[in-house]
Amino acid sequence: MKKAIFIFIAFLFCFQLTGNAQKARVGLTGGLSFANLSRTIGGIGEDGDYRIGIAGGMLVDLPFGKKQQWSFQPSVDYVQKGAAEVATAPVNKKYTALRYAEMPLNFVRNFKCGKSKQSTFYLGAGPYIAFNLPSKKVEHIPGNDVETDVMFGETVAHDMKGVDFGANAIMGYRTGMGIFVSLHYTQGARNLYPVDGTDNKIKNICFGVRIGYLFKNAAAAKK
Repeated sequence: MKKAIFIFIAFLFCFQLTGNAQKARVGLTGGLSFANLSRTIGGIGEDGDYRIGIAGGMLVDLPFGKKQQWSFQPSVDYVQKGAAEVATAPVNKKYTALRYAEMPLNFVRNFKCGKSKQSTFYLGAGPYIAFNLPSKKVEHIPGNDVETDVMFGETVAHDMKGVDFGANAIMGYRTGMGIFVSLHYTQGARNLYPVDGTDNKIKNICFGVRIGYLFKNAAAAKK
């Protein structure tokens, strides 16, 4: 329930920004995530294989600065992360399917391009915080899939800590019509290994590609 309330407040925050800023625009995004878990357990690296998932959500683009060369872009996203485990048997496949409600807070530098200067190339970065959603560990055996819940918490009985945070970077191209394509990278900073005081580490890594659309600001269009 607390996570649902947070997401709802975040959406209200995005809409509030749009209502107060004449140049702000709301956008929708969707695409793919390519995720892995960077792990060191007992002094041995146990990284998995990259796993493909889906990602998408809503953002607000709030221009500021001279000639609006900068934008503040908060967003609320659903992101699938996790990792595919390195197979120990040819017929068995295992993977960890993590789900997050993620909120990046990016500061973006915009570069107008093209003869008409209507298109924009942009680069940005910022922090993110992510709240865990129901997640699964899956083992695929021929003819059957065995699923168990990922247990989030901070004791030896849990698989990993829940809330994640780290850094996010984006690069993209947006047309004058508001259609855009972007590349994303997030690096988890929090050690998700459930027990503190050890050398064991688990951190999220995720690449992504998305397409989206920024809606026109009706108030700005009237001017």
